[in-house]
Amino acid sequence: MWPPKRERHRGCAGTIAGHTAQYILKAPSGRQDALLSRRSLTSISHSKHSMSLSELGFDEHAARDDGVALLVGPNGAGKSFYMLQLALNYRTKRQVTVISNTPYGRLNHLNKVNKISGGRNGASPGTIIKNAIAKTLDRESSEFYQLTSILDYCHYHPSLGFRMKGCDSGTIARFESLMTDVHRLFKTEEEFEDYASARRFIERWDHDDILWVDSSQTAHQYSLSREFAAVLRCEKFLKKAGITKGVEVYLAKKNGAQFELSGASSGELSLICSMFFLATTVEENSLVLIDEPENSLHPGWQREYVGKIFAALGYRNASVIIATHSPMLVTGAVTERPDLISVYEIRSDGGHGQQVTKKIVDSGGIEAILWKIFEIVTPENHFVSEEIVETINQYERNQLSKSDVLTLISRMRRSSFDDTQTEFFSALFVLVDKVEARKIAHASKGSNKDD
Repeated sequence: MWPPKRERHRGCAGTIAGHTAQYILKAPSGRQDALLSRRSLTSISHSKHSMSLSELGFDEHAARDDGVALLVGPNGAGKSFYMLQLALNYRTKRQVTVISNTPYGRLNHLNKVNKISGGRNGASPGTIIKNAIAKTLDRESSEFYQLTSILDYCHYHPSLGFRMKGCDSGTIARFESLMTDVHRLFKTEEEFEDYASARRFIERWDHDDILWVDSSQTAHQYSLSREFAAVLRCEKFLKKAGITKGVEVYLAKKNGAQFELSGASSGELSLICSMFFLATTVEENSLVLIDEPENSLHPGWQREYVGKIFAALGYRNASVIIATHSPMLVTGAVTERPDLISVYEIRSDGGHGQQVTKKIVDSGGIEAILWKIFEIVTPENHFVSEEIVETINQYERNQLSKSDVLTLISRMRRSSFDDTQTEFFSALFVLVDKVEARKIAHASKGSNKDD
């Protein structure tokens, strides 16, 4: 009697387990300015053992909408530790999916979550893509169409190519001639059915050709392609049996150029694999944790990254937390979907926990975001000008000290990379001295009147 049936996508070779999703982003170092803290920030302090989704604006039990929390902060502030604790706290309550793009990240060794990582033990891009296709190609759902849409969104032709190495109908005959009962090699009936389907495909297919799988194929072509899903699920077994040396994966550019997967850039592979993994793994009401997704991505894709995440998840009400050092990723996310994006800064509070601070970035545009989050001053930055004018006004009203004003101007000048702005900041120091002199004069006049 066969054991209870497993999920169809596991097949002969096994696959990745399923879990849930949510996002966080991380930022660079720099002392948080007291002025901006008072006027534009909300702080929440917590101990190391109380990390909760509610602190990031998410529902504790069920995600109401797709939402992304971008977590920023200096190196060593504990962003990875924060995400690790979230994963440990929620992996028994909600499905948790982790994407770690750093070789030695804290999240790389998590268990009981869905995970891909950049460490030595991480799955190869080919394995991730083949697992995704094996899980979706012969399903009666739209998931495979979503994968080809992701390729199109990443500026590739919406199709994937596969070629079997060292394989022909003779290799199957030689293997089966050595086995009296092939059936007993499989633990489940489904695994044997996958082998039988793979066998039929191998006997019919010209093994020197690349099989292109495309959701826009004719019914006959697509039917043949769907049978190939069994080959992918059985690949591990087929290699052990000596029937094939493996399956190569090919991509095609929109200009018609075709190349094996290793010919793609590391950034392209990282993006495609991440999107495929999320699209085929994340379930409804998941928590998704993504660490430093900007690694290997060129600036344009950093800016579009969160938009691609929304495309991959497809309205699954996932809570997404992304940690990042990329100003382009943050500005792209906030300007594209301000209704769904929140930004939080994490800082150490002296070894006893983390300080979680929500950054208010719903107004002021990109210039405000770059300064408030990353302390970057761009040329002709109107937000910075307005910020300084308001600060000087507060100094005139005795709401701030001269030291407060000079500290802010000095920080902004250090963060500027434009000669014109450097001259502007130098002039501001002179202006503050003039304001101080005027205040002293007014105070002196008032004192004389009293006399």
